[in-house]
Amino acid sequence: MCKTKVKCSVCHEKNAWIISSEVKIPIYCRKCYIEKVLPIKYLHYFCKKCGHKRNRCMVDGSDGNSCFGCWFKQKNVHKSWIREFYNSLNRSENKTPWDISDFISQNFDIYFCSCNFIYSREHRC
Repeated sequence: MCKTKVKCSVCHEKNAWIISSEVKIPIYCRKCYIEKVLPIKYLHYFCKKCGHKRNRCMVDGSDGNSCFGCWFKQKNVHKSWIREFYNSLNRSENKTPWDISDFISQNFDIYFCSCNFIYSREHRC
């Protein structure tokens, strides 16, 4: 782990750390990573484009699904929504990747099915 000057994308208070040895993008501070990201068991790997930890396809386990971190960056989602996103994933009773889809479809106007964040291209509706 290596501390940087970039602020954590979840709390926006502490400095983010480079956590992954493969992806050198600082996203989370140590506290948020341990308390809010690690408990979400279905977030398996770090996105090479944005650095957020993300899920795999629920059907075939591939990484062909859309990354919510890249989507947040592309849509310029306000930092308070990103914090609320991780809080909602932690509050969820089911603890499944559908929580990602549910949060995005309930809080944002999107022009596609939110299963893009759950399934790879071959398995989308």
